Amino acid sequence: MLTEPMYSRKEIENTLDESYMTEYLIQAQEAEMTELKKIINELAKELDRKLNVLDIGVGDGRVPKRLSKIKEIWGLIAQYDGIDNSETMLKKAKLTIESCKLESKVRIFNLDARNLLQLKKSYDLILCTYFTAGDFTPDDFSFETDKDGKLKSIFSLEKNASFEKVFRSAFDLLIVGGKLVLGSIYVDTDSTREKQEEFYKRCGMIIISKPNDSFTATKEGFWSQRFTEKRIMDYFNFVKSDNIELRFLDDYNFALMVIVSKNKPASNHAALKLYKSGNTPFVRYRELETLFNIPKLLVKDESKNPFGTFKDRRSELVIDRAKYEHVDKLVLITSGNAGYSLARFAEGTNIKVVCVVDRVSFNVRNKLEKFSYKVVDVDLSKKIFGPEGVIAMTRESDEEVIWDVTNGFHEAFQTIIEEIKEERPDWLIVPVGSGEAFVGLYEGLKKFKLKTKLVGVGVKGPSIADKLYTPWTPYKRKIEEILKEGHQYIQLSEEQIKDAYEKVRHIVSCEPSSSVVFGALRELYIDSKDKVIVINSGKGLV
Repeated sequence: MLTEPMYSRKEIENTLDESYMTEYLIQAQEAEMTELKKIINELAKELDRKLNVLDIGVGDGRVPKRLSKIKEIWGLIAQYDGIDNSETMLKKAKLTIESCKLESKVRIFNLDARNLLQLKKSYDLILCTYFTAGDFTPDDFSFETDKDGKLKSIFSLEKNASFEKVFRSAFDLLIVGGKLVLGSIYVDTDSTREKQEEFYKRCGMIIISKPNDSFTATKEGFWSQRFTEKRIMDYFNFVKSDNIELRFLDDYNFALMVIVSKNKPASNHAALKLYKSGNTPFVRYRELETLFNIPKLLVKDESKNPFGTFKDRRSELVIDRAKYEHVDKLVLITSGNAGYSLARFAEGTNIKVVCVVDRVSFNVRNKLEKFSYKVVDVDLSKKIFGPEGVIAMTRESDEEVIWDVTNGFHEAFQTIIEEIKEERPDWLIVPVGSGEAFVGLYEGLKKFKLKTKLVGVGVKGPSIADKLYTPWTPYKRKIEEILKEGHQYIQLSEEQIKDAYEKVRHIVSCEPSSSVVFGALRELYIDSKDKVIVINSGKGLV
């Protein structure tokens, strides 16, 4: 992306103002959007699910704004992340997102594209639109001019390490089967150069590059590269040429779209699927603030994890450790979400996941059977199984290395605190079933020395909030110790749970077990100045 000093100049900011654009640019932009909609539609069908999208150089939020106006396309997107390193553009993007009411699906980050891997998340589709791919200035480039106002040095673009680093990192963040799309790039011809220069002059800039340069540079610090087919292939030399598609966006060799596919490697083994949990959004719902009379209410929306639950954080940690320890089989007692999440994270590995269930619905069982190795039925009302018993009922050979992962790994939930620590909330409210997340969040608060009051919300008995009713938990004593430090645990009645769920389910994508955090708001004495974060633990399997 362009640097902040560049975007702080009015002349360069004008490049995003449609009133300055030439017909060539407007036509390229429209053609880009048309092709982009086709790609989203095709990829969602191929993957058979909604897409996680990353926008490199989100600018003023133009692309999500345009896509959101087409409900059929916007409905195919699960999460839309945008990055930029210009404060000017980030402010504009956030205003766009707020005015279009896209906060529940769109997240904006201040991040230099050369540090993409800091996102630590995988994406189905990564975009870099409106000629932004050509704006990554080489690190060793100098804007110094001679007495005639032209660049002093002759600069070759056989290599552009900055471009290569950005898009190699982007390719690494793609899932297998995903696509990287450079929405439009300038084709390296004299005709295109002249049209570029015309546009930059219209924006009030002075050209300092020479006619034989394969880029255009301006006195104001703007830099934009043009590309040949060979240069694209050289830059993406880590990808098979068959996986790179070039689409012209016009009939006069002005703008070109590049589509890079990350296909499955040729192998006798299943390709490892890279799902990444975490970095879920904070969402502010004005309707909720009014409903509960809390002016500073944020929802940490864990339903935006790959499989719709904060258990994804735990599953990712479990699978990583199990791979390292060469575990053959993982078994857990589950009411659905945890087992499904674990089975999905195990895809592409040799680890078998066995789900032990007690009277789950047909739909939940069907999903578990589809993705796990085996589903085993037990009656937990008659017997509480310890780890040895759970392992014994699923063992198929003496050589198997089996872990019971029904409990444990609570440290996975500390990552939530890492993501909220800058908000420094006065209250943090979370559903409590086994207590695993409650303990993990508490340890995270201690680690980062936050004075936040932690509130756990449970149920008084069997409930529609079925994930929270458990007759036994290994965390009972630890929770009792935590409560002695001033943190709280609230149990809601069935009437309170149903009331909360009915009030919020049309606003927040949640299930009854996650909606209890909203029911707890009525039970707490919260000052109007307090910042409150509630954790939407997930949307459930059905």
